[in-house]
Amino acid sequence: MRNHSGSVKRRDTRASHSPQRRIPELWVYAALLVTTAAVFAQVRNFQFITLDDLSSQWVLGPLTRQGLTLQGLWWALTSGAENWWFPVTRFSHMLDCQLFGVNSGAAHLMSAFLHILSTSILFAFFRRATGSLWPSAFVAFVFALHPLHVESVAWVAERKDVLCAFFWMLTLWAWLRYSRQPDRRRYAAVAIFLGLALMSKSMAVTLPLVLILVDVWPLRRPIPLAASVKEKLPLFALAAAAGIVTIACARSGGAGIETFPLHLRVENALIRYVLYIEKMFWPTDLAVFYPYPTSIPLWQPVTAAILLGAVTAAVIALRRPYLLAGWLWYLGTMAPVIGIVQSGWQAWADRYMYLPMIGLSVMLAWGAAEVSMRWRPSARPIAALAATACAAMAMVTYHQLQYWTNTETLFQHALAVTDRNVIAHNSLGAYYLDSPGRLPEAIQQFQAALRIEPNNAIAHNDLGMALLRTPGRTEEARAQLETAVRIKPDYFEAHNNLAAVLLQTPGRVPDAVAELQAALRIQPDSAEAHYNLGIALSNIPGRLPEAVEHLQAALRVSPDFETAYALAAALAQIPGRQLDAVSYLQFALRLRPGSPQAMQLFRRLTGRASSNN
Repeated sequence: MRNHSGSVKRRDTRASHSPQRRIPELWVYAALLVTTAAVFAQVRNFQFITLDDLSSQWVLGPLTRQGLTLQGLWWALTSGAENWWFPVTRFSHMLDCQLFGVNSGAAHLMSAFLHILSTSILFAFFRRATGSLWPSAFVAFVFALHPLHVESVAWVAERKDVLCAFFWMLTLWAWLRYSRQPDRRRYAAVAIFLGLALMSKSMAVTLPLVLILVDVWPLRRPIPLAASVKEKLPLFALAAAAGIVTIACARSGGAGIETFPLHLRVENALIRYVLYIEKMFWPTDLAVFYPYPTSIPLWQPVTAAILLGAVTAAVIALRRPYLLAGWLWYLGTMAPVIGIVQSGWQAWADRYMYLPMIGLSVMLAWGAAEVSMRWRPSARPIAALAATACAAMAMVTYHQLQYWTNTETLFQHALAVTDRNVIAHNSLGAYYLDSPGRLPEAIQQFQAALRIEPNNAIAHNDLGMALLRTPGRTEEARAQLETAVRIKPDYFEAHNNLAAVLLQTPGRVPDAVAELQAALRIQPDSAEAHYNLGIALSNIPGRLPEAVEHLQAALRVSPDFETAYALAAALAQIPGRQLDAVSYLQFALRLRPGSPQAMQLFRRLTGRASSNN
């Protein structure tokens, strides 16, 4: 029997555990599993995309590709590379490679599997916390099937979203168990799951606040607010520590809140709070990247602020705990990604609604349940509307997923539904750059990006690499890369690529060395830059010892055949280091048995006509 607030008396919650009452619940679990799996099964055929999947160290970097190694695990735990600290997410990508190798289909299916698990736990939490079957089911179906959630599931680089959500749901479930029987063991479980969520994605810093909200509703714990806050102080400390580490990593990597002016970020944040809600109800023209506006008419943020204030006032005036909890869930969990503290160049992103939408779904689900209970004739139409909405979401999501098949389909769609999208042009160009016979199309996309934003260092860098692959255009390539370095002096890839061009230019080896040294000041642990610098130094008389040091550094980070062979070749030229050269050659031959060049050098150094190595 529900009270006026939409919650359920305790005797109903207990009754829901009886075998007869659990039959509809089991059907909901089955429907969630079958429907979500059917919609997302197509991801098994999806490719990695150029944006982050193929370019980031945490998805397919050298250490990730090696699977679960002690060196990789230590790197995942201690590194803030690429402005992020999410060791559990890195572990998950290493596990993918350990189990399946570099397999895009398996990586996509792993994300879909985590999404399905999170959906089931979310349903279980609300079902047990409220005793209400159908509102809980609706919230779970919205989470499972909404088109705004496609990005989090279908983008392998966003594994951090689905992984964080999985541990988020486990934290809620653990808190439900603790609230019913508080003890240290159950509290420790909450802290562990929260810690894992924080180490998956820093957005989980808001989870302790959400636990305060669920104390009010749906758990309706009979404790004062101050006591509820005090109870969660250790959890707030965990969240604060994760937040400090995240900010430190972002600062050390050059990311920060200065990307756009403060007034523009505030204006954009107010508008996006409202437009996210609009997209929840009308999810059209969804794209992987939305360009940031150069200016915003004042009336838009003012109107958005008025609307947000009006909703907040209405929620308070209606005195419905589920409305207040759901609205504050949405506002609070969206705060870290709404853009006041800006990370990246996007105006907003579909993936940011992955967890905040739960709050809005709660408002809808229990609001509809209360209306149907107070006005019985509305029950059937409301149920039909909810079922229709779920079916529509499934169809739209199935269609939206198809844009994520590969880089080309994804960014062609982004260009079709957005304007002045430099990232889309550049990402599409990068895809064409790596596709046989499509070099002219790559150059066209990079040039299109530069027409929109002439001072875009990434576009200059990528255009330089495309021109470098075009016969007779080396000088144009060098000019583009020099422009990229001038625009963005801390751009590692541009320094490294410019060095590659200079190494091919007679008399420019010392300049190439200078560029590689600059690249290593930016990324000291780059195996590629250490390798390139080692090769460059080995061609300068008297600098072989330095070359050996850099090749050894490269081998420590990425133990591959090319580096081991180059190191052996360099050592072979230094008097007294032949035995060391032989040792590295043996290692190289273990990596690539029977290599003709390695075997030839091995015979020359050992003086044997043949070798069993």
